[in-house]
Amino acid sequence: MIIVGVCVSGTGERFRTVCEPALLQALAPEDRVLALSGDTRGIPDVYNTVLETARTEPDCAGVVLLHDDVRIVDWSFRAKVLAALAEPQVGVIGVVGGRGLVDARWWNARETAGRVFESRYLQDLGAPRADVDVVDGLFLALTPSAFRQVTVDADLPQFHGYDVDICLQARDLGLRVVVRQIELLHLTKGGFGDESAYAQANAHLLARHPAWLTPLTPVEHGRTGLARGRREARRVARGIRRRGAGAVHRLAAARPGAATSPTQVAVTQLPAHPDPIEPTGVEACVCVACASPLTAPAPAAAPSPELLSCPTCGSRTIWPRPGRHVQTDGIWQQQYGGQRLARRADWFAEGRQRIEWILLREPEGVLVEVGAGTGEFAKVAQEAGFDTYAVQPSSWAVGHARELGVPVFEGTLDQWAAAHPGLLADVVALWHVLEHVPDPRSLMRDAAAITRPGGLVVLEVPNGASTECERLGIEWDATQPNDHVILFSPQGLRTVAAAAGLEVVEVLEIPDRLYGGADAWRRRRNTALVNNDPWPPKDLLRMIAHRPLTDG
Repeated sequence: MIIVGVCVSGTGERFRTVCEPALLQALAPEDRVLALSGDTRGIPDVYNTVLETARTEPDCAGVVLLHDDVRIVDWSFRAKVLAALAEPQVGVIGVVGGRGLVDARWWNARETAGRVFESRYLQDLGAPRADVDVVDGLFLALTPSAFRQVTVDADLPQFHGYDVDICLQARDLGLRVVVRQIELLHLTKGGFGDESAYAQANAHLLARHPAWLTPLTPVEHGRTGLARGRREARRVARGIRRRGAGAVHRLAAARPGAATSPTQVAVTQLPAHPDPIEPTGVEACVCVACASPLTAPAPAAAPSPELLSCPTCGSRTIWPRPGRHVQTDGIWQQQYGGQRLARRADWFAEGRQRIEWILLREPEGVLVEVGAGTGEFAKVAQEAGFDTYAVQPSSWAVGHARELGVPVFEGTLDQWAAAHPGLLADVVALWHVLEHVPDPRSLMRDAAAITRPGGLVVLEVPNGASTECERLGIEWDATQPNDHVILFSPQGLRTVAAAAGLEVVEVLEIPDRLYGGADAWRRRRNTALVNNDPWPPKDLLRMIAHRPLTDG
């Protein structure tokens, strides 16, 4: 049994409506929740009541002390708590904390650790698992070795210092205080609250636990200031990048033909088929995946892009269709250009992710990449042992791809096929190409035609059926209305493949996490938790199809 103690403030409405339902769902029927008002009693008194209750229960495996503004979002909350409580010599478990304390402000300790989602921003303070001296009081889990001996100092102010006192008592008992990866959302505004009460708690704790709270030396002061300055600089830089990306995206949406945000380049490659078709009226408004007619909005003098959902396959068409020539050198120099080359290490990393997926099904042979961009994936495939051919219409991109030592054909896929009669590929790869193409069926037929019987066609596109596309519509980063013709659904991809005579092996809806860093992904999740957005977003579609051994 676990006993959970919550010090409820005010009317407790937020706890009852937001936090308590998630807490009850995370617990087992035998567990107990003690939600006690702390407005007059204060946290030390409430928590001591919970600890005294636990000491009367011989079957209590642990006590959890939880803020009333913490929502549990970890599917394995109970199992993780019990696993941590069972670790040798552990007394207290938390999610963020510090080691080498200077004063009661544990986050200014010599070392910090842990992560917690928060309504302000993601708190990522270092290693997700660590031994520390103090953990933050938003979540404290105590083992029997701790809760049977620890009592919160009643002389502390009502709402400050209790977490430091509990943890340092455990440390005095020879018990470990640890940070573990238990996912929680802290719905806080931050700050100390009553500054004078916090100062009083700090002075009391300095006198009560002098061995654990030691001031910084002059050398440590210098190092700490430098490290804090670096962290602040990184934080400011991230904010500037986010605001800049948002501004560019809004500008792109407002000005047809303007460059899209550099943050959208990560999964974008150059198309390999003719220029976009220009709409000629309602009869031209069809889904290019399944050829079903779509209902175009009424013509306007200055139409803004919209997403039209196909009633047959669920793909989403950008309307009006893109107006700029997506194959020209201009788009590369305008949209990608130096940004593309500056991030070449990222594109190589993406290439390695993709080749590993291919190697699960085809370990060798001839590989043709359509829309090879500046050649990073083609180079990775070459290094993996494939006899690699790259196809790219842009002379600007071709020039940079050839710098890597890969054979690149400047032109379109049908032109490559004409220049290489009889050469069939074991693998044809199209990475973020198909969404740019006004006639994807024709391109897929061309791809199938150069694939050997039994060979593979592999591709990746944005997922038009994703929760992010549904939620954000035309504002979704992957929509890119200046350059994309369609956002495929899984069924839309299958339809295009079947029309090309290919047999689908698998279509996967996947998150773009495999291309991004863990820190960026956690920040996205923090925002999603605060906004109650669906999670995880599966923003990408991957498809493997093969050419039948016998056509027809």
